[in-house]
Amino acid sequence: MNNKTSIIVTSHNYGTYLKKCLDSLFYQTTQALEIILINDSSSDNTDEIVKKYGKYKNFSYYNVDFQSAQKSRNFGLKKSKGEYLLNMDADNYLDKYFLEKTEKVLDDNSDIDLAYTDHIVFGDENLIAETAQGNHWQSKNFDYNALKQMNYIDTTSLIRKREFDGFDERVRRFQDWDAWLTFLKDKKAQRVAEPLLFKRLHKSSKTSLVQLYMERLRVMSKHNILNIHKCENKNSDIFDYVKGKTFCIIMGTQGNSVFLDNLVERGKYKKLFIYLVDRDDKECLRKMKKMLRRKKIVYRVLRDYNIDKSLKGFRMNNYMPAYSTDSIIIINNMDDEKCFCTNKKCDIIYKASCELLECEKFDDIDCVIFSKKGINKFLNV
Repeated sequence: MNNKTSIIVTSHNYGTYLKKCLDSLFYQTTQALEIILINDSSSDNTDEIVKKYGKYKNFSYYNVDFQSAQKSRNFGLKKSKGEYLLNMDADNYLDKYFLEKTEKVLDDNSDIDLAYTDHIVFGDENLIAETAQGNHWQSKNFDYNALKQMNYIDTTSLIRKREFDGFDERVRRFQDWDAWLTFLKDKKAQRVAEPLLFKRLHKSSKTSLVQLYMERLRVMSKHNILNIHKCENKNSDIFDYVKGKTFCIIMGTQGNSVFLDNLVERGKYKKLFIYLVDRDDKECLRKMKKMLRRKKIVYRVLRDYNIDKSLKGFRMNNYMPAYSTDSIIIINNMDDEKCFCTNKKCDIIYKASCELLECEKFDDIDCVIFSKKGINKFLNV
């Protein structure tokens, strides 16, 4: 049997987990053509651990100073010689049958370009509970339209390398999702419905919620899943945009009562559904709710301090609009580019947006953001 797979392992201060990872690769029932370890800017004992693997002829080791997992993976891609490619983070490990079963998918199906598996999540139980993944994460059978809504294919998936161009180094989070949306646009993938990957969750795995939600929206924008429209004057530009549309709007209560009143009174929209993000501006919220009830417009209030419970309750109780929504609009007044990355006031807006994109069925998703400086930061993908 010919060895076909190049495995690219990326590591940054993962010396504690490295032995478990590498052993799982060398003890596969189907051996890899090569295992390439990229040690990116580590300050731990990785160099010492790696010495014992020098006896393997198919093992190579590179020290780099990219400080970027995407750059490390792309570096490994250029060094690789295999027909198939597998990317691996050094804090995870594989079931011994991973290569055997995923290679069989690509060997037996010339029209399949990627094989992926379910996985077991282990490590920090608090993080596992917080991310609501559960210990056995079951993926989905491949459907590109479903992939556009959310990523269910892990970075550690077997790729037919011939047309894979690597990872976009500008994308800071969801690099795998971004890569699959590009690579699989006119290709097929197949799921192996077994948990053959073991993914470790630990404190260094955690990313701030603001970063996650913003990066997700950026990836959606890049792939035209979310069409970004820049409206610098929300009291005039918006009216042409919403004309004849059914749309959902997510907005904070603070400073938006006059805008909402104008929109409801003057906007020639088809239907409207409002999510009001309550930031303890009771008087403003009271005025908005009174006006929306008077106009018989469906709305829900998202509490800043309890966003998770609010959104979960909406989904469980079928509070989503019954009609098909053409557009989702995010209203942000803050004229500060930093707010699109670090300001906690924006966290709830973007989290709500991402949650709605998952539980709504949008035919075409549009997004309007109001900020003269922030929009440039947002679109820099």
